[in-house]
Amino acid sequence: MLEQNPEPDIVIVTEVKPKKVRYKIQPVELNMEGYASFSSDFEQEGSRGIMVYVRLSLIADQKYIGTQYNEAVFVEVKGDSKRENVNIAAIYRSPNSSEKNDALLCELVDEFCKAGGKKILVGDFNYGQIIWRNKYANTADAKAAVFVDCIRRNGLIQHVNRPTRYRESQEAHILDLIISDDEYIDNITHMSPLGKSDHVVLKFECEAEYGEMQVGHKLNLNKGNYDGLREFVQECWNEDKLECCEDTEQLWAKIKGALEEGIKKYVPKVTNWRKKSSWTHPVNAGLRSMIRRKHRLWNRMRETENEEIKSKYKIQNNKVREASRIYEKRVQKEVSEQCKGNPKKIWRYVKSKTTTISKVPDLKSRDPTGMEVMVSDDEKKADLLADQFSKVFTVETDDVPQMEDKHCKVKMEGLTITEEDVLKKLEKIQVNKSPGPDQIYPRVLMEVREQLVKPLTALFNKSIKTGQLPEDWLSADITALYKKGVKMMLAITGR
Repeated sequence: MLEQNPEPDIVIVTEVKPKKVRYKIQPVELNMEGYASFSSDFEQEGSRGIMVYVRLSLIADQKYIGTQYNEAVFVEVKGDSKRENVNIAAIYRSPNSSEKNDALLCELVDEFCKAGGKKILVGDFNYGQIIWRNKYANTADAKAAVFVDCIRRNGLIQHVNRPTRYRESQEAHILDLIISDDEYIDNITHMSPLGKSDHVVLKFECEAEYGEMQVGHKLNLNKGNYDGLREFVQECWNEDKLECCEDTEQLWAKIKGALEEGIKKYVPKVTNWRKKSSWTHPVNAGLRSMIRRKHRLWNRMRETENEEIKSKYKIQNNKVREASRIYEKRVQKEVSEQCKGNPKKIWRYVKSKTTTISKVPDLKSRDPTGMEVMVSDDEKKADLLADQFSKVFTVETDDVPQMEDKHCKVKMEGLTITEEDVLKKLEKIQVNKSPGPDQIYPRVLMEVREQLVKPLTALFNKSIKTGQLPEDWLSADITALYKKGVKMMLAITGR
C-alpha cells in the first residue's frame, strides 16, 4: 500500500500457476475489478507466473530490464516528480534454482537498482538458509551468500524479520522478502495465507507521493438544460444558412459548431470524475466475517502453536473456500437470470473475464542505425505502433476488375433522404453509447433530434449529390490490442 487506504493500491501475487493443471491458464482469467494487471510471460514452459495489480487511478507502466531472468515483473508507479517514482520488482525464485539462474537474479537486481526513484523488490525468493535479523543477514550457504552480497553492494534493506512460510513437521523460514533502497517501508503485517497456500500474506505501507490519473472533464448529461439547448440550436438554423453552405464540409462545420457551443452553455461538467469504489460488486457481510475469523485463528495458532486452534483454523479455512465458491456461483446465477432484461450486465461480466486492463508498456524498437532502443514516451509509442500496423495493411491497387454487363430491370432514378427518415433514425439512437472522435454524445443528439432534422437532412442529401463526406466522419479512434507474446516487442512483431 502506498498510503493508508481500506483497499490496497498495489497487489502482488507469485506462483499463480499451479504445478499441475489440465489447461493453460491465461492472465485474463486472473483479472481483479478496479485494477490494471501486469503479468510475467505465462507461455514460458515451467514458469509459475506472477501477477501485479495496480489501482486504476494510479499512473503505472510496465518496464523491462535487459536480463535473461524470466520470473519477474517490473512496474513503475509515477510520482509527483521524477525523483518520487516508485519502481516495483515482483520476483519469484524456485527453491531448485541453479547457480546460473541465481547469477541472473543478481544481475537483475544490479540492473534494477540503476533506475531512478524509489525501489522496492517483493516476492518469494526461497532463500531459507539466510537468517534475517534487524535488516542484516547471515548465512553459511554459498548460493545464499551470493544473494546477500548482491543486496549489500546495492545498499538495499530487507524488512521482513518473521517467518513467512509455515509447513507441518518443518521449520518455519523467511522466504518472502520486502526489500527497498531506503527506510520508507512501514507497518508490515503478517496475514493468513490465501486458500491452501503455506505462505503468509504480507501487507505493508510505503511512504510515497504519487500522481493520480486525471480523468478531466466529463459531461453531466443527466443535469443538462435541454430546453435551453433546443431553443439555442433552433435559433442557429434558417433556410439562408443552409443554402449558403457550398459543400458538406462547410455544412457539417456549422452543425458541429452549433452543437459544441450549445453543449458548452447548457450541459454542465464534472471535474476529475472517476468511478466510485462503491460501484464495484461488494463481498457480503457474512463472508467478510468468516474471513476475519480465519485471520484471528491464524494469529492465535502462530502465537500458541495449540493443536486445537490449528484444527479450528483448518476447518475455518475450508469454510471460507467453500463460501467463496458459493458466492461466486450466486453472482454468476444473478447475471444469467438477468441476461434478457439487462443484457449489458452479462456482457459486462463476460468482458471482465475476457479482457485485461493493461496499458502499453515500454516498446523495443530499432533506431536508424539498427540498434535496439526502448521507447517510453507515449507519443513515440503511438508513432511506432502506427508505423508497424501500416506495414501490414493491404494496399489497394488502381486495377479495377472488369464487370460483365447485366440487364437492369429496375433503374434507380435518384436517392433522396427525407426529414422523416432522419427523425426515425435519431429516435432510435442508443443514448448510453460513447461518443466518437467528434465528442458529440448520442444523448445530446436524442434530446435535440427535432431541431437537427432539417440541417442533417440537408447534409445527407448534399453528401449524396456531391459524393463527399465530412473529414470528421473519416476519422476513428484506434486502440492497440495485445494478443500474445512479449509486450515490449509489439512495435517489432505487431502482435
